[in-house]
Amino acid sequence: MGKNYKINYIFSIPKEMKDIKKASIEYWQFLKFKCDATNNIITGKRGNICGNLISFDMSKLICSLRVVLTEDKVDTELFVTGKYQDITDVNLWHFKLELILFYRTLYGLNTTDFIEEYKQYRNKAAIKWFLTNRKKGRSLEKYLLEKLESMAYNNTLPKVEIF
Repeated sequence: MGKNYKINYIFSIPKEMKDIKKASIEYWQFLKFKCDATNNIITGKRGNICGNLISFDMSKLICSLRVVLTEDKVDTELFVTGKYQDITDVNLWHFKLELILFYRTLYGLNTTDFIEEYKQYRNKAAIKWFLTNRKKGRSLEKYLLEKLESMAYNNTLPKVEIF
């Protein structure tokens, strides 16, 4: 318990996108990040220590954001503070999915049905995790993992570093 995570995702900018910076800020603000932008770099923060101590909701964990926009790509990093948390594979996918959905939102790709399925799975996994003293509810079933992977840009998944 208590590890920190850096999750990175890089994808090409949609050619038809007119104001990538504005669309990016709107997406992350929708996810409760407080964002600032300087030139082509967007930074943001969300969460607090209470979220880390008592919440099962991963969006309440301390997390910072860095988005670098270049002429042809978007390079996004989430830095998740796992202090006081046991972040399972299911929970880690919450953050990976935020990055994949960022890409899909900018490209105008639909994800609504899948998000609800994932949330229900994540909630059931959290209950299993709690009731079995952290032994079950830790990983994704194969069918769900395949769905998540198929949503990614060129099927390239966000990269995770644990420190």
